[in-house]
Amino acid sequence: LLVLVLGFLTVDSVQTVDYTDSYGPVEGIRWAWLLGPSALVLVRRSAPLTVFAAATVCYLLAASDLGTNNAILAAPFLAYPVALSRPPRLSGVIVGVGGAAATLSVLVLGEGVVVLLLVSLHFVVGWIVGTRVRSNRERSERLAEEADAAREEVAETARKAVADERVRIARELHDAVGHAVNVMVMQAGAARLSIPDERTARPLREIERVGRSALADLDRMLGLLHDDADGPAPLEPAYGIADIPRLVDGVRAAGADVHLDDRCGGDIDMAVERPIGAAAYRIVQEALTNAVKHAGPARVDVSLTCDENELVICVADDGRGAASRPNGNGGRGIAGMAERVSVLGGRLAAGPRPGGGFRVEAHLPRSQEHR
Repeated sequence: LLVLVLGFLTVDSVQTVDYTDSYGPVEGIRWAWLLGPSALVLVRRSAPLTVFAAATVCYLLAASDLGTNNAILAAPFLAYPVALSRPPRLSGVIVGVGGAAATLSVLVLGEGVVVLLLVSLHFVVGWIVGTRVRSNRERSERLAEEADAAREEVAETARKAVADERVRIARELHDAVGHAVNVMVMQAGAARLSIPDERTARPLREIERVGRSALADLDRMLGLLHDDADGPAPLEPAYGIADIPRLVDGVRAAGADVHLDDRCGGDIDMAVERPIGAAAYRIVQEALTNAVKHAGPARVDVSLTCDENELVICVADDGRGAASRPNGNGGRGIAGMAERVSVLGGRLAAGPRPGGGFRVEAHLPRSQEHR
C-alpha cells in the first residue's frame, strides 16, 4: 500500500501541464528512474544499505533528467531501515552522503531554499526516527537481560537458602538422633555390666559397638554437608518451643516492640516431636530477624496456636519497610523457612498484609503421624 501511494504521488507530480512543458512527457527508461525509489521500498528491509544506495542513484538520475519531483518522498522510508540496522554514527554518515547528493542536485537545478530544506528534511526525518527506534529496542533488550539476570540471582539465592536450611536441619537431626543413640549405648553398656552371662552380654556389646559406629557416621556425614571454608560444623543443641519466650524477651530487650501470644500452654514442648519444636523456634527466629531488620519501627506480634493435630505459628508486623514488599530482602529467609516446613509436611504462607506490614504463617503437624 505504501509503494502504491508513493508511486501515485510521484506519477501525479509529473503529469501536470507545467511539468510537461518544462521537461516533456515521461517515457521509456525515465519511468524506471522516476519510480525506482518507490519500488525499492518493497525490499528495504532485506538489504538496507544496497537499497538506499540504489534509490539515491535513481533519484539523482531522475532529477538530472526530470528535475525535482516526488520521487524524494520515498527517502524517509529508505533512510529508516539504514538507521535501524546500523550504529548511529555509521548510519548518519551513510544517510548524510545520500542526503548531500540529493541536495546538491537541487542546487544544480537552481531550485529555491525551501525545496532544498524539504529535500534535506526527508533524509533527516527517516534517520532520526530509525535511530530512536533502534535506541529503544537496545534499551528494551538490556532491560530484558537485566531482568533475566535478576530472576536468576533471586533463584540462586533461594537455592542457596534451601541448601543452608537443609544443612541446619541436618545439624539439628544430628543432635536429636545422636542424643537418642547415646542414651541407648549407655543403657546397653549398663545392662552388659550387670549381666554375668557372656552369651547375653555379647549382643549388648554389639549394640554398643553399632551405636558408637552410627554416631561416628553421623559426625562424618554432617562434616560433608558443611562448607570446609567455614570451619568445623557447630553442633549447637536444637532449640524447641519452650525457648520461644526467651527468644522474644531477648528481641524485646534489644528495643523491638514484640508481643507473644502463646495459646498452646506450657506443656506444648513435650507434646510435639523434637524436629517440629526446632522448626517452630527457627521460624519464629527468622521471622523476627526479618521484621526487626526490614520493617522499621513497628509492632511485631508472635502467636502460637495448636490443636490436637496441628501447630500454627504466626509472626506479623505493621511496618512500612522492605519486609512489607513481596520482593523484599527477606526472600532468602522465607525460602529457608519454606524448605524447613516442607520437609516436615507442613505449609507456609508469607506476604504483605492489607494496609501495610508483613505476615508469616506456618502450619506444622504436631507429630509425623499427623502429616
